[in-house]
Amino acid sequence: MLIKKGATPKQVQKRLGHAKPSITLNVYTHLWEADEDRTADMMESALNDVP
Repeated sequence: MLIKKGATPKQVQKRLGHAKPSITLNVYTHLWEADEDRTADMMESALNDVP
């Protein structure tokens, strides 16, 4: 998907013709559920970087 490649939800919304970015996110959020481990790792890394 475009968001996985770095596009913003707003950019994808325009490309798909959705009225609002929230529609895009509501429709396609299930595609990122497999990324939960990666997201948790990113959060842990970000918190470890805080002084």
